[in-house]
Amino acid sequence: MELRHAAETHIARTGPRSGGRRLTAVLSGVLASVLLAACAPNSTSTSGDSSADDYPSKGVTLTVVYPAGSAPDSTARTLAAELEKELDTNITVVNQDGGNGMVGLSQLLGEKADGHQLAFTASPPLTTSWQQIKSNFTGPDSIDPVAQTNEVPSVLFVNGDSGITSVEDFVAKAKKSKLKVGVPGASSVQRFQLEEFTKAAGIRVEQVVTDAGQQILPVVNGTLDAAVAQPSPILQYVQKGDLRMTGYFGDRKPKGLEVGTFADAGYETTFGGFEGFIAPKGVPEKVLDRLDEAVKKATASKAFTDFMAKTHGVPAFLDRAAFEKRMAADVATSKKYIDDLGLKK
Repeated sequence: MELRHAAETHIARTGPRSGGRRLTAVLSGVLASVLLAACAPNSTSTSGDSSADDYPSKGVTLTVVYPAGSAPDSTARTLAAELEKELDTNITVVNQDGGNGMVGLSQLLGEKADGHQLAFTASPPLTTSWQQIKSNFTGPDSIDPVAQTNEVPSVLFVNGDSGITSVEDFVAKAKKSKLKVGVPGASSVQRFQLEEFTKAAGIRVEQVVTDAGQQILPVVNGTLDAAVAQPSPILQYVQKGDLRMTGYFGDRKPKGLEVGTFADAGYETTFGGFEGFIAPKGVPEKVLDRLDEAVKKATASKAFTDFMAKTHGVPAFLDRAAFEKRMAADVATSKKYIDDLGLKK
């Protein structure tokens, strides 16, 4: 009706000659103009795509959910330096620790989902801690995964004079007497790994829960028979002969780590620790694609692979789809052990 009224007004101003043909022509012209305007880009319908195309349009803030100087913090800062090159922007690393990582993750949820706010974390906050600590972070579905960067290795170790030199020796001795084995935290990755191994081997041990790092010296002085830890803090004792590594959890060992795997001894252990990047929920796909590719290149860099070799880590990039599946599987495993061990709060 409005289009016809505009056309008739035009005809009234120009005269009645060829009115029918002129009306048709004017209607067609006006309609074409309206259609072109409707199809033209506008700030409402494409602002997200436009910002994604321009990403990054400013510096990126990377929140590490652990204290400055911690192992994950060192990993994050090494990767941040490489990501600055890939993204051609500044990356500011801030530490927001507390609540087993829940403080940092909760803060991330309130940030704008445009890719300029990211977080770096190890696996426990994403897979375990939120099942035990009340928080507005309610699991991996609360965030967008970006990429896994590396796996965090763990080893079972014993006193150097114990006579135990292999996984088979450990199993044989555990079947004769109940061994005391230290684990760093009631719901740590290492405790769940020990639980997985002992079930597969059909043995029972006395699990002694300590604070992180406090399970090492008791094995040196003989208070504990064995313990589970990351390799780096125990290597000095291994080199002196005070400790011996007897089994490695996982199938990809760090370079230079001389120890057999549980799988080699016939005991499959699939649960393990990891570290990676995440983002607030709702980041545009184009931005996530850009981040995915940038992280992939950063994890393949010489700086990062050298850092992993020095700290006995395992570079293990997973894109966001594979990372999401990994987290879901680990959440299910964590839930099982939390229930089995009566750790639900």
